[in-house]
Amino acid sequence: MNVFEVISTILGAATVPVTTPISPNKIAQAVSGVDPYPALVYHQITSTPNNTKSTPVQVDEVRFQIDALHTKYYECCALTQSVRDALENYPYKQSKSATVAGVTIQQIFFLGQQDGAVLDEAGNPAYDGLYLQHMDFLIRIINN
Repeated sequence: MNVFEVISTILGAATVPVTTPISPNKIAQAVSGVDPYPALVYHQITSTPNNTKSTPVQVDEVRFQIDALHTKYYECCALTQSVRDALENYPYKQSKSATVAGVTIQQIFFLGQQDGAVLDEAGNPAYDGLYLQHMDFLIRIINN
């Protein structure tokens, strides 16, 4: 299952599409002369099977984080809100599940968010004027 592809698809198909590029695990390499921000970065934190005694795993719970980066704080907040609006409680109670990119989703839960800082290898702030917000989500996937 490719949760990154699922998230990318949902963001692009939202009522108000999130058009900011999203990359797995790191910011996409900047093209010379083109500012890479705003940017979204996807991180899969855990994938936990919901085990039962007598049947194969029917539901997996995948916890993931999306980081929003922007050079303006209020724009970073707006980007974070648009991602949350697109993903929170998907599939929006319209049905019991939805299939996206071949993956059956029971629901996506928003777990929280916080401001962050972009750090270098030594743990020092790497960029002045770059704002970061972390968003945590949990997606329940039905195994077919």
